[in-house]
Amino acid sequence: MAILPGNTDVAWVVAQFPHLLERALRSHSVRYPRLRLRVAMHYEPLSAGGEFGPVGSAPIVASRLLDARATKAALAAEPGHDLVLVISRKLFEEVVATRVHGLEPRRFRQMRATIKGVTYHGYLCLGTPRVLVRPRE
Repeated sequence: MAILPGNTDVAWVVAQFPHLLERALRSHSVRYPRLRLRVAMHYEPLSAGGEFGPVGSAPIVASRLLDARATKAALAAEPGHDLVLVISRKLFEEVVATRVHGLEPRRFRQMRATIKGVTYHGYLCLGTPRVLVRPRE
């Protein structure tokens, strides 16, 4: 789990981190056994929380989306992909829908998971969530 500073460009992280991670996974699998990952993202304010760490709903939402059956199934159903990204509905609506940093909303599909009596809404993306511009030949 990563807790980023308050001045972090969240849109840049959503657009770039999965892309860079996917590239690193491909590079890794050239020499080593293949790794496949599920990554979840959500953002909300956190409060300092003594010995147990930060307090807030963000870690819970991210964990529930990460462990949802739909997230696991998305990665299992696509053996050609090494990464599935799941983001919260809030992150999708406030960041991805703006298309900033090349984010492409059409790369995501809605999902819903009910865990411990609570329903979580998210969006799944296989691979990179941004439009990759290829250089002209």
